[in-house]
This record gives sequence, C-alpha cells and structure tokens, in this order.
Amino acid sequence: PRVLWRLAERAFARGDYAAAAAAYAQIPSAALDPSLAPEVAFRWGASLAKAGRHAEAGERLEAFTRKFPSDPNVPTALHLLGLSAQQSGRLDAAVNALQELADRFPKAEGREETLRRIALLEGARGRPAALRAAYARLVQEFPKTRFLGEAAWWTGASWLDEKKFAEAIAPLERARALDPSAYAASATERLILAHYALRQRIPLAQELLAPSAKTASPAPEIWEWAARRSAAEGDPAAAVALYTKLLAHPAAGALRHPARRALAASLAARGEWKAAAENLEGYVAEAADPDDAIAGRLDLARARRALKEFDRARELAEGVMTEQPEGRANAEARMILGEILDAQGKPGEAAKQWLGVALLYDDPQLAPDALARAADAFARAGNAQEAARLREELAAKYPAKP
Repeated sequence: PRVLWRLAERAFARGDYAAAAAAYAQIPSAALDPSLAPEVAFRWGASLAKAGRHAEAGERLEAFTRKFPSDPNVPTALHLLGLSAQQSGRLDAAVNALQELADRFPKAEGREETLRRIALLEGARGRPAALRAAYARLVQEFPKTRFLGEAAWWTGASWLDEKKFAEAIAPLERARALDPSAYAASATERLILAHYALRQRIPLAQELLAPSAKTASPAPEIWEWAARRSAAEGDPAAAVALYTKLLAHPAAGALRHPARRALAASLAARGEWKAAAENLEGYVAEAADPDDAIAGRLDLARARRALKEFDRARELAEGVMTEQPEGRANAEARMILGEILDAQGKPGEAAKQWLGVALLYDDPQLAPDALARAADAFARAGNAQEAARLREELAAKYPAKP
C-alpha cells in the first residue's frame, strides 16, 4: 500500500492526475495506515476532478466529506465537489456543496467566487429569488467586488423574467452605470421592455433615443406607441425623433405608412412645415386607400398654406371638394380654403367660406369652430353687425364653445 501511495503522491505532485487517480484507486483501504486514510480519500477524489472525470469525482468527494467531516481538506473537497457536480449536470448537488462551503467555512479561500458561483447556479436552476439572495449576500460581504455590475444585471434581468417590471428598473440602471462596456446594450434593451410594459412614456422615449439603444432591437410597436403617446402628450420633439426611427426600422411593415403622416403632424406642431410637406407628399404617393389619400391631401394643403404656397394649397383643397362633394372631407377642405383666404389678407372672403361650413354641416366640432372663425373674420373685415350676429348664434347654439 505504501508503494502505491508514494506512486500516487508523486503523480499528483507533478500534475499527472489521471495516473494519480489510477494509483489511488489501487490502494487497498483495509491495508492502509489509518493516519493516511483521509489524505488518500481526498487526493483520490481531487485527482479524478482534475482529470475531468467529474461523475466519479463527485462520488469520491461526497464519500470523503461524509466520512471525514472535520478534515482540513473538506473546504477544498467541497469546492471541487461543487465544480464536478456542475460539470456533470448535477446542479442541485453543486449548489448544496458550495452552499455548505459558504456556510461552514466563512474563511475559506475563494469565498467571493464561491458566492458568485452559487448565484449563477441558482439562476441555472431557474430559481430567481435564490439567485437574487445569493448576489445580495455576495455584495453585502464584498461591497467592492468586481462582480457588482454582474450582480445588478442578473438581479434586474431576473425581475424582468418574472414580469416584475418596476423592480427590474433600478438594478438594470445600476448594472449599466457600473459596467457600461458589458451591460449598456443588454440593460438598455431590458429597460425599454420594462418601461413599455409599465407604459412609462417619458423614460421609455429617453431609453429608445439613448446612444446605447443603437445595438438594441426594440419591436416597431414599441417605437410606435412611444411616438404616438409623445405626440398626444404635447411632446412633438420626442415624437419626431421616435417616428423618424420607426420609419427607418427594418420591420416597421404596416406601421410605416401611418407613421409618415403622424411624423408630418409632429413636424407641423414644431413649425417645421417644409419637412412636414415633404413627408406628406410621400404619404399621399404611397396611399393605397382613397380615404387615406384624401386625409393626406388635406394635411398637405394645410402645410402648403403654412408655407405660403397658396396656389398649391388651393389646388389640393379644391381637388378634395371636387372628389368629395359632401361630408367631412368637403367641410375640412372648405375650412382650409378659408384659412388660405385669411392668410392672403382677405378676411371677408374667408368668413364666407367658414360661414358656409357652419350652415352646411351640423358637425359638433366643425360647426362651432367655423362660426367662431367667421365671426372673428367678419369683425376684422369691418362687418361688425354680422360678427355680432354670428357670436349671438354661436352662444345660443353652442354655449359650451369658449
């Protein structure tokens, strides 16, 4: 037995772990000096682990820790057992071994890495709460650990996987701040998902437009929602930026066409009429639905009027009136003709156009607006009597109109 033991020890010392494992396996335990038994049991398991024979190593190391629980090599054995169990796919056994190492031997070498490995294994086992607890323990014991960014990222990602979107935000932001080279893109992508799920328009828009979002791939529906809400909430600058990104999205599909008109509306809200008109020209050219084309031409007429391209604006409005001799589109076209005349310094003629809308269309939105505009235009044209009459009519028929 002693000859075999010396052969095994020499092989172990020179790093020939396969030979060492073979030699240790041949030592008859009954003939072995009891004082050498713990060392041989440990070295046998360690040799198997280092030789990559992880399933056998697990059996030997488990037997060693059970038989010699107070041996000085137990911490190392538990460490190797954890690694071997992980390599052989026995994740529960791996966590149990490393957890025992962490709990029983707080001063053992490599504790920081042990706590980290426990956290990662808990994640691999599909136990997000245990993963977060393990990372929290790591950060508590090692406040300056080099794994701070990783701990934050996995904490946030695990919350997101559980659809706890509010809880995911802070750790994901922390991960990105701690280690932007590793987590800027992945954290931003998940923050976008969290803010979208929570319908938080402002932070969502900020994340979408941040430089770190360039490598993320948010779905076009997310861009569309953020853009639409930005426009509805009076933030045309954000809406313009978001709609522009949506139009360039390779998967925008059916969202691209309506986004072009919406982009034009946001550009108009910012007074960028030339860009609005250019987008509307494209929208009208692409429109497959006649109603879409008419709506686009009406918007384009307004844009051309704002650009003082009065002939083109009139042409567009009158074209709609010809195609739509009645109905809402006809009324809007008449309103635009009034705006063109008013912009040309012809308030009396503009008033007649608007009054015609009020008389012909009993629309609860257009009619009071048309009456109010007609009254104001008649007043500016010097027809105070007609202006007063229309204001009385407006107050009587539409008392809610300011």
